[in-house]
Amino acid sequence: MSQHHTADNNAMLHDLGIEIRDLADEFEQCQRALTALGNPTRLHLIVSMLQSAPCPQSLREDEITSPTNLS
Repeated sequence: MSQHHTADNNAMLHDLGIEIRDLADEFEQCQRALTALGNPTRLHLIVSMLQSAPCPQSLREDEITSPTNLS
């Protein structure tokens, strides 16, 4: 293997390591949101609101609460 090829591989691994660390940092910053989405009730509420877009005000309370056992 040539020195040039080895240097290219090392540079690619270095760049990949930086990208992975950046991704890990971004993932950590989103941790609270991901935890909230892991809650089935919260996820249902968010999905219901998104599905009613662009008019979420037209969403009726019973359309949200009945599948989630909320009162």
